[in-house]
Amino acid sequence: MYAIAKNDLGQLGRWVAAASEADFLMIADTGSTDETVSRARNLGVVTHEIRVDPFRFDQARNRALDLLPEEIDLCVSVDLDEVLSSGWRPHLEAAWLRGATKVLSTVVWHWSPEQRPLRSTVDRIHVRHGYRWESPVHERLIPVGTEQMETSPIEICHLRDPADQRPQYLGLLRLAIAERPSDGRLAHMLANELRMCGFDQEAASGFRHALTMTTPPNERLHSMLMLSYLDVAHTREWLLAACAEFPDRREPWCQLAQLHLDGAQWRPARAAAHAALAITDAPDDYLANVFAWGSWPDRVAARASMELGDYDWAHHHVRRVRDTRPSDPEIIELAELLNRLDSTRAITAVEPASAPHDELRLL
Repeated sequence: MYAIAKNDLGQLGRWVAAASEADFLMIADTGSTDETVSRARNLGVVTHEIRVDPFRFDQARNRALDLLPEEIDLCVSVDLDEVLSSGWRPHLEAAWLRGATKVLSTVVWHWSPEQRPLRSTVDRIHVRHGYRWESPVHERLIPVGTEQMETSPIEICHLRDPADQRPQYLGLLRLAIAERPSDGRLAHMLANELRMCGFDQEAASGFRHALTMTTPPNERLHSMLMLSYLDVAHTREWLLAACAEFPDRREPWCQLAQLHLDGAQWRPARAAAHAALAITDAPDDYLANVFAWGSWPDRVAARASMELGDYDWAHHHVRRVRDTRPSDPEIIELAELLNRLDSTRAITAVEPASAPHDELRLL
């Protein structure tokens, strides 16, 4: 198992413990100013100090790969803010015996206990020879010759704080785009990084450009949703287009429901919320909106139903939220208001998948 590192002292012990089933542990340190290097060596990790200037992730990973012993069979690239799920080694051994040269795994992000994890398929496991890393950032493994690829149930849990700043990513993404201008995924990633850095106008242009290219469906949907925020003159048009193109994703329906709720358009708000709730197959990708699979659509439906005077439905959605978030102050306030408005009414068991009226036509 190998990694590149810089000032990762606080995560080092956890990484070593999770990697204990590996035969060989190696870190290529790219310039730590804390005690990462000395502590890693004290823990028995073979540690090299390297310099990559100007820095780019692919060159750093290739330098690390070149430092691995020649006799290694399979290599696993796991950063120090990540840990492998238990029981990973038998899966690797089985894939190796079947002749696999690259084994796909899944990175899982758990941002909070109350939110669904985000997931993404990654190529971090490969044979010692015949692969190189490519791209300054969001790097990928490129085979030098032929490859035999297998999937696996191995999971890599990503543990870094999502608020952690990545100031070097924007420059590296611009460089990556200059090297691969026809790569739709990189175009989307650059637009998203621009958005996170506050360059909204450039980000909007970038998302529009990404939509003209070939991108995975989840990134195309994400581009449309981001444009609904950035292109405020056409917010509704972007959301309706996203609902039409991706009717089985909750995210565009939730955003459309919120838009109508904010505009005091109660029936369209509830219709869109019900459309979201009718979707029960959660996507398994890194761009899934965790709030869409939480209380968001029920919150909108509850508020809209109350404003419509449809208290049975309002009670129903309030109850659904309180089942998972009993201490939610907004829902507690709404429940108290409903009880004052209609303290004698029984709560009916109505399924949100079947709206009480033909409301979707209002959208």
